[in-house]
Amino acid sequence: MLKFESLGAVLGWRLLLLMAIMIVSGCARIKSYFPDKQIDYRHSAELPVLEIPVDLLNNELARQIDEVKRAAKVVETTMGQSSATLPEQQVLPLTQVVRLVSYTGGSPRLEIAKSYDLAWRIVGKALIREGIEIVARNQANAVYFIQYDWNKSPIEDGSLWNEFDFIFGEDPTREQEYQIRVFDSHGQSDIMLLDKNAETPPQHESLPILKILEQAIKEDLADE
Repeated sequence: MLKFESLGAVLGWRLLLLMAIMIVSGCARIKSYFPDKQIDYRHSAELPVLEIPVDLLNNELARQIDEVKRAAKVVETTMGQSSATLPEQQVLPLTQVVRLVSYTGGSPRLEIAKSYDLAWRIVGKALIREGIEIVARNQANAVYFIQYDWNKSPIEDGSLWNEFDFIFGEDPTREQEYQIRVFDSHGQSDIMLLDKNAETPPQHESLPILKILEQAIKEDLADE
């Protein structure tokens, strides 16, 4: 009985020793999986500084400078071409912006160095400026329908008698219906005066009205 107990004690100690050895070896293996970075850092050596040859540095710098110069030349050339393609904006004198012309065998007209849309508005503004009555307008056909009073004259001195005579006296007006048409002419505009039947009136009728419009347009453009 005593022998069995001593044998069991010996086996127990051996088993404990074996387990201790296994634990120690297992810890060592696990530690190998997770190395100590601090130890590695202390034993590490600094890498030598990378030295670039001077000639290589100079070549790279020269290459970059050449690229910058080429880019600057491209930009300068592009800007020069753009400025060359854009004509200089010239301010025309009023005598060239609007002028009254009369062709042999043709009806007189106003020539305006403005596009159709601008000329349409300019003519309407001039009619209002001169107090010429606009009966109707048709922008789709570029026509102003107007009434012009050939006997139009202001009250002389603004006295009460003149006002009374102007209101209750005989109607001195001699109104006639006309059409003012705006034509597109190669980027510019022509202004013609027609009668109520869209026919060309005699020059003694068209010229005075066109001259009034010419002067009003010049004054409007000068005020801008």
